[in-house]
Amino acid sequence: EQVSIHKRPSDADQHTGHFEADTAKCQNGYLLVLTERRSLFNIIIKIPDKSAQSVLDALQTIKDKHTMLSITSDNGTEFAYHKNITKLLQVPWYFADPNSPHQRGKNENQIGIIRQYLTRKTDLKELSDQQIKLIEQRVNHRPRKKHNFISPIKFLLTNPVALAG
Repeated sequence: EQVSIHKRPSDADQHTGHFEADTAKCQNGYLLVLTERRSLFNIIIKIPDKSAQSVLDALQTIKDKHTMLSITSDNGTEFAYHKNITKLLQVPWYFADPNSPHQRGKNENQIGIIRQYLTRKTDLKELSDQQIKLIEQRVNHRPRKKHNFISPIKFLLTNPVALAG
């Protein structure tokens, strides 16, 4: 059963660690993009296809690298294994209302920035995971107006994730 975005904690914008997720199509693969809602920090992972298994496998690779408090996505079939991911990452998964990309607007906007580096015509078979990480670093070091032109990386360094307990 999917948990509605309306059940997500109302303070998800005040605390670092809440992510929005979506996929972006390229030639010969997809990008799984996770955007941290407060800092606009992005995690970009190359996946071979838009399958739920590929998303699960990708999230498995980052499970110990990032502190996540929640994930919010659209209702795409690639997120069908959300229950498995919830168990794997120990975080709740929320779903935006159908046809409501504005409910995950931060992620949609960040994908727009990522598209400046990786267009739909980019052949992902020609890019290594290391090259994707370099683009992720560029995006995360790019100053944002929202934070008085401080980059997501600098924002996270000055506003670390505060975990309860």
